[in-house]
Amino acid sequence: MNSTKDVHTEHCCYWHGCKYNDEKCTVVSGDLDQSGPCEECAPDNRTQILKGAASFAGWLMMNAEQDVINEENLHYWICEYMKSDDYKNELEELK
Repeated sequence: MNSTKDVHTEHCCYWHGCKYNDEKCTVVSGDLDQSGPCEECAPDNRTQILKGAASFAGWLMMNAEQDVINEENLHYWICEYMKSDDYKNELEELK
């Protein structure tokens, strides 16, 4: 866990992306931990977050069935999911 702070740790979200559309976002890349939940992760959105987690779990089972999921490769699979059409559709439904 890296507690260093920058503008991204205060405003961006590992799940919902960079608020500045920065390809080098320190939170999205996993280099730094976000300080807290973003607006989309707020308590009012817990149902959507759980739905997103379930969607990710289902996607992971279909796409990573030949791979063992562990600490070393989980970040890779999360990034792959965030690039997928399933994730983009999930975000569209939340808008």
